This record gives sequence, C-alpha cells and structure tokens, in this order.
Amino acid sequence: MLVHHSPVGMRYAADGGIGLRLAWYTHAGQVFPGTLLVKYRFPMYSGRHQIDGLTLLVSQGAGTFGPWMRLGSRNEVQIVNLVPKPRTDQGGS
Repeated sequence: MLVHHSPVGMRYAADGGIGLRLAWYTHAGQVFPGTLLVKYRFPMYSGRHQIDGLTLLVSQGAGTFGPWMRLGSRNEVQIVNLVPKPRTDQGGS
C-alpha cells in the first residue's frame, strides 16, 4: 500500500508492485471553474481507478482546508476496510 498526497505516478507505483494507492490531493477542483480544469492536470482526479494490478483511490477531501465551500464538487470522507488475503500455505511441521 502506498499513501501519497498526489495521484500522479500511477505507472511507477504499478511497476513497483504496489497493490493499493491512496491519494487526496485534487479536491476534484473544489470550486468552479477548477472542477473543469482539474482533469487536465490529474486525469484520475476522483474516485476508484485500476491500472494493471494497482487500485487507486482518490478522495475529494473532507473540505476542512482552504475555503470551506464547494461548487461543482462535494466533501467526502472515504472509509477503506483492508482485508488480508487468505493464506494459501498451510505450512506444517
């Protein structure tokens, strides 16, 4: 798992074997017209994305930094439940 402020660099993370990446930088533009422009700087600016074996989750943010307003985006708090994969080795002895 990789936690990084910005959602850029997905290919590097995927090539490095990262399975889950959390990011919270874009705020989905927060205020119009930023909500239209953000997709040019961050193609994966909100939501869940897949690239090879990597899952990227990008939060729009809780809205507690900068201007306490949104226009064209929404405040959100993501809850991520991490569940380990079942072990395949039954190991004896």
